[in-house]
Parts: sequence; structure tokens; C-alpha cells
Amino acid sequence: MTTNLPSNNQRQIVGPLIVALAAACLLINLAGVTRLVYDVLIASATDNLVVKVLVLALVYVIGLGLGTLSQRRFGSGAFALFARVFAWAYLVVAWFTYLGATLIVNAQTYSILQYVFVVGILAVVMVTVLSLRLVVPGRTIGLAAIPMLAIVLFHLILVVYRYVFASLPVTSGIFGDLFLLVAMTAVSTAMLGENAFRAFSTA
Repeated sequence: MTTNLPSNNQRQIVGPLIVALAAACLLINLAGVTRLVYDVLIASATDNLVVKVLVLALVYVIGLGLGTLSQRRFGSGAFALFARVFAWAYLVVAWFTYLGATLIVNAQTYSILQYVFVVGILAVVMVTVLSLRLVVPGRTIGLAAIPMLAIVLFHLILVVYRYVFASLPVTSGIFGDLFLLVAMTAVSTAMLGENAFRAFSTA
């Protein structure tokens, strides 16, 4: 009776190779996304943004697929360790992205197109963060939601100060401010999830 399971030689040679390819793809994605965040939030450079996002998304999917293959097909534990480190690095990018978006949106000096780009790049980063649950424990993403919720609180303080204490003129920018606040509150709460509560209860 034949079997489709890889041999020991395949596990020793092909497995690490696939892990290396997966790690390379994810590192390229991380570097690319970090550059996009800088371009949109700091340099206000949005040329060919959609194309860049699609290319990086393809690289990410390939990396994630190869990493999953290395785990399930070749029983490699190396990718799981790499995925945790990658997840924390990506989460740091996500925190700074949301913080930068908060400052830009609350200042209300943006155009509608710039707002779309800022919220769009934040959405790309957050969707990627949520998809990391496929390769890292939900507990990791759940605990990482705490700094995100701290930024939500900071954003809320900015909104209250602007419209209550500073008594600045109310413009249409309030809708963009409140949309971002409500959306990120919902996303951060979703990140927290039940696994984080289990982590705290068993700590």
C-alpha cells in the first residue's frame, strides 16, 4: 500500500527549504507594508498604491501558504516560531499605523482622497493582523489588542478635547474622525477575543 506522506529525507531537505521561502516572502511583505505606511502617512506619496497593495498581498498569501504547508505536510515547527516573531513585528507596524492615522484624521487638514488612502492603508494592515490568527495562537493577537485599545483611548481623548474643551468649529471632518474611532474600537475588541480572557484567567 502506497502512502503520500513525505519521506524522512524530504522532511529534512524540502521542509526547511519551504520554511525559508515562506519566511522570505513574509519578510518582504513586512518591509513593503512598512514602506507603504511611511509613504502614505508621512510622505503623502500614493502613486500606484492599489497595485503595490495587490503585489504585497500576493506575496503575503504565498508566504502564508508555504508556511502552512511546511507545518501540515512536513511537520516543521520552525515556521511556528518564525510566525510568532513576524506577528509581533507586524503588530508594532499596526500600532504605529493607527497612531499616525489618528493624528492625521484628528488634525482634519486632509483631503477626501488622502483620508481614503490613510484609512485604506490602515485597513490593509488590520486585515493582515487579523489573518495572522491562522498561523499564531489567538492569545498572541488578543494580548496585542491591549496597546491598540490604548490608542483608541488616546483617540477618544483627542476627540473629546477638540469638540468639547477646545470648542473648535465643527466641520464635516467630524464624521471621518468618529468613523475611524468607532471602526478601530470594533476591530480592537475583535482582536481581544475570548482567547485573551483565557490568557488572563490562567495567568
